[in-house]
Amino acid sequence: MVFTVSIKSNCGTDHIGWGPQVISPTPVVKCDKQGVCTSNGPVFHQGSYKVIGSGTQQFTASATDNTLMTTWTIRVVASDVTHCCSTASATVTLTVDNFLVTANPTSIDVGAGQTATSTITTSAQNGFTGTIYFSVNQPSYVCNLQPGPVTLTGSNNSVNSMLTCNFPTGTFTVSVTGTPYSGVHPGLRPSQ
Repeated sequence: MVFTVSIKSNCGTDHIGWGPQVISPTPVVKCDKQGVCTSNGPVFHQGSYKVIGSGTQQFTASATDNTLMTTWTIRVVASDVTHCCSTASATVTLTVDNFLVTANPTSIDVGAGQTATSTITTSAQNGFTGTIYFSVNQPSYVCNLQPGPVTLTGSNNSVNSMLTCNFPTGTFTVSVTGTPYSGVHPGLRPSQ
């Protein structure tokens, strides 16, 4: 994922050093006996580490097989390295995930004894392949999700399943949870 940063010096044409850092959660770094270290955090690359006066810079954040699937909070810090007259920062979030599960519609009104229907879409993110198994909470009603499980592949990266439920009188909340059985997940999604 590419992030663009605009930097402007308050002190004229001073040299501004800048760079991203993860502030939450704290990445875990492990080193083996040969001194090779790996981290479960995102990996950053930037073409330049300084700006003279003002400018627009970019950095990329990428995930490896070791990257923890979570939402990472990243702070980009810029400091005047010529006179140390100011430091500024901006915060962005980055979510590392491998698939999404969405429902359409998310709210349904039906009469007692009628069937409520929603389309559950499972979509691969960033090259994920694997089988997703579902669980549906159903404490006092009967729900059916077909097909389930679903398999996402390179050529079939989005699958629709149909959720049908029969309710007694009242208001009910249905939760559908997808769990991967296997897959490859080297992906990133920027948070909005």
